[in-house]
Amino acid sequence: VLRICGYEPDELLGQSRFSTIHPEDVEEVRKRYGLLFVKGREFSLRYRLRHKKGKWLWVHDRAQAAGEHATGVFSDVTRLRKMEDELKEYRAWLEDMVDERTQEAEAVNRQLLLEMAERRQAQQELERLAARLRHSNAELEQFAHVASHDMKEPLLLIVAFAERLL
Repeated sequence: VLRICGYEPDELLGQSRFSTIHPEDVEEVRKRYGLLFVKGREFSLRYRLRHKKGKWLWVHDRAQAAGEHATGVFSDVTRLRKMEDELKEYRAWLEDMVDERTQEAEAVNRQLLLEMAERRQAQQELERLAARLRHSNAELEQFAHVASHDMKEPLLLIVAFAERLL
């Protein structure tokens, strides 16, 4: 307690064991200590303790019931807790980034699907136009054949009459 929290043993005599525990953690610590003594459950909990200088420390407290008393140890896990909190923040940031990138990828994917549908539609339109063009060309060829035949016949008659005249 002296090394971690800065309190001399005589400074804590006569005080409640919960007086240096953070107000938000007191209820859970009391409940767990109750279970330790009533049901003999092992006590293992992280909570905040006030250092003699006033700052809050995170400690990991482990204890076992030994009759009416408990024996155990607690260790300063403030740096570990800070790293865990930073890791949670970093993980949340990464999850947000992944969500953002996923949304961007989904938007790009939707855009690509739209473009593919538009291209398919344009391809179908081109195929219809090509079919109409082939049909039109076939009609033109037929017309040219008929027109050529129709124009040759009078010329052949003229040639035949001209040959007779000669």
